[in-house]
Amino acid sequence: MLQCWRTDCHHDSRDIGSRMSGGPIFRRFGIVRPKLSLVEWFAVLLGTICVYHIAAWLLPFVSSGSPRHLNVFLEARQEWSAMWYIALIGISVSGAAVEELVYRGYVQRSLLPVLPPSVAIFITATGFSVAHAPDLSTIFVAAIGGIWFGTIAWYANSVWPAIWCHAVFNVHALTFHFYAG
Repeated sequence: MLQCWRTDCHHDSRDIGSRMSGGPIFRRFGIVRPKLSLVEWFAVLLGTICVYHIAAWLLPFVSSGSPRHLNVFLEARQEWSAMWYIALIGISVSGAAVEELVYRGYVQRSLLPVLPPSVAIFITATGFSVAHAPDLSTIFVAAIGGIWFGTIAWYANSVWPAIWCHAVFNVHALTFHFYAG
């Protein structure tokens, strides 16, 4: 049986649902209180920004240009600046929540009882990246983000940190391109 690599974690990957509280639907999707300290929360949120910059740094080796959907979004910012910020937060947070509930909450948690965590995370990240498929650069950045979000959700045994990290990733990506481009 696979053991969690955290020293304070005494469960195997087949027993994820048994130590969570809440109703069955909440447990099923990982909508439970994460097992993260304040320092760990800070580390994963800061790490998310670092992961984005690593992906952006590696991007020229995979594809030329920035993801097309960012260019469309950035063109819209010039017309309604207040609406752009509302859309930035709304799209980043709501999109992150839905995607994480589906990919980390449902798919990954369904795979964990039957596959090693690394394989479940990789399969989920692959599906997540293909779903972001307008171009190769988007797939690449989404794959790296998907591995990061999957690892966080598995480590915390909850989807909440992955949702917040995904929202930070989205907001950072859009604001970074807004000010850099």
